[in-house]
Amino acid sequence: YLALAKGSLVEGNALIIPIAHTGSFISASDAARTELLRYKTALNKCFNDQQMQTVYFERHVTRGAGPQSVHANVQVVPIKSTVTCKEVLTEFQKAADARHFAFQEVDPATWASSIPEGHNYFYVETSDGKGLLFHSHPAQAMPDIRPSFGREILASLMKMPHRFDWNNCLTDTRTETADTRRFAENFQAYDFN
Repeated sequence: YLALAKGSLVEGNALIIPIAHTGSFISASDAARTELLRYKTALNKCFNDQQMQTVYFERHVTRGAGPQSVHANVQVVPIKSTVTCKEVLTEFQKAADARHFAFQEVDPATWASSIPEGHNYFYVETSDGKGLLFHSHPAQAMPDIRPSFGREILASLMKMPHRFDWNNCLTDTRTETADTRRFAENFQAYDFN
């Protein structure tokens, strides 16, 4: 399903979440992965029609006996088209370099099949069909990829570093309700449900 993120980075910041509990989309059912792709296609069209690019990212980390990412979710962040998809991916590469790990370029259609089961990963994709992936075995030390990693990169790129922590972006119920209605109205023509 699709839900707006609490403490949105920008208007339209959403989450794609499988209904069935799973720790990551690579371990999700075929039906859940198909729904994820359908949402990405619809969101790309919706935001493109608003002159925006779309960035998607997912972080999955296992520690000990189970996943640290309790329930799979893919963050959806629309960005103004004044920031190119290439600039987004370049910023993620720079952040990885600064944290001493490397992303590999991957095809969004096949990246999930390249990760061995149980591996930790961070994946980012842009609406122009490009993706970056880092993955490691759970026994290896995970680099500094905090839960806020993707949000920090995008907040910095959009010159809103004060918004990297979602707690700084919480709004009252009235504002959340208005944002949800506005998003639903904008997305209605693209919704496949």
